[in-house]
Amino acid sequence: MRRGLLLLAALPVLLAANGKIPELVLPIACKIGQNCFIQHYVDVDPSPGARDYHCGARTYDKHDGIDFRIRSMAQQRAGVEVLSAAAGSVINVRDGMPDISVRIAGKASVAGKECGNGVLIRHPGGAETQYCHLARAAVSV
Repeated sequence: MRRGLLLLAALPVLLAANGKIPELVLPIACKIGQNCFIQHYVDVDPSPGARDYHCGARTYDKHDGIDFRIRSMAQQRAGVEVLSAAAGSVINVRDGMPDISVRIAGKASVAGKECGNGVLIRHPGGAETQYCHLARAAVSV
C-alpha cells in the first residue's frame, strides 16, 4: 500500500495454515511514542473480561488487533503512510466510506463495514493482516 491517511489502523493477525505467523514490521510510517501510539492491543483474555499481553487494560473484550493512533488531525491531513506488515497479496480493498466518527453516524451506519476504508492482505502460508479506518480516497495499493 502506498500513502494512506490513517485514522486508526487495526492489525489482526491470523495464524497461517502451517501454524506460523510471518515476520511482521511496523505497518505505519511513524515512531511509536513520538508521533504515533498504540491505542489498543489484542485481548488475550478468553473470558468476558479484557487483558492485553502485559496483563494490562489497553484493550477491550474480544479485540483482535493492534490499533495505532496518530497525534493529531493535522498529522492525519498531512498524510501518514500505512504499509503492509509483510509481503503478500491484496485480497480486498474498500474505499469511499465517509470520514466520520461512528459516535456521530451511529453503529447501524457501519453494520457489516466496521473496518471502514481498508485493505486485507494474505501473506505466504495463509496468514492475513487487515488495515482499517483509513481515510476516504487515500487507499492506494
